[in-house]
Amino acid sequence: MNFIALAFSSAGRLARAPFATAVVVMYLLGFASQTLLSGAVLARAGIWLFALSQAVLLWVWFVLHAKRLRDADRGIGAALGIAIVYGLAMVFLLLMAAIFLSPMPATDTTSDALGTWIVLVFLIEILTEAPDLGWFGVVLMAIALTMLTPILIVLGFSIWAGTRPSAPPLPS
Repeated sequence: MNFIALAFSSAGRLARAPFATAVVVMYLLGFASQTLLSGAVLARAGIWLFALSQAVLLWVWFVLHAKRLRDADRGIGAALGIAIVYGLAMVFLLLMAAIFLSPMPATDTTSDALGTWIVLVFLIEILTEAPDLGWFGVVLMAIALTMLTPILIVLGFSIWAGTRPSAPPLPS
């Protein structure tokens, strides 16, 4: 099966081993696409390059899961529903990114890195229960869980779909 048909055509079936390989590659590309939110890239291309990459990755996710579910003799409705929920989460993320991630000059990397480290240290302190933030901490945790829920659903569904046994081949 060629790469274009595997990644972009929702027709056909996909066995467990090729599905696992394709899904791991797709998730690695998704992780790598986060670099498109860096200040230097945003300054040159804006948020649209990240939005396009997420749209393509979402379609590839749906295609791979639809093929895998057909191979397991299951309907593709669940994959479509999860793709829609994840797509809505991406739209929300893009709106947030458009508001909070204004393009930065490529030369201002010190303050960008410092701000990132401050936020990272703050999140580590929250997760390790160091400060007592009261209601503010509860709100931050609720926001973090809300942001992580679509990702956890997508990953969980990928694991579930990948572990379904293949149905017998269709008669020719």
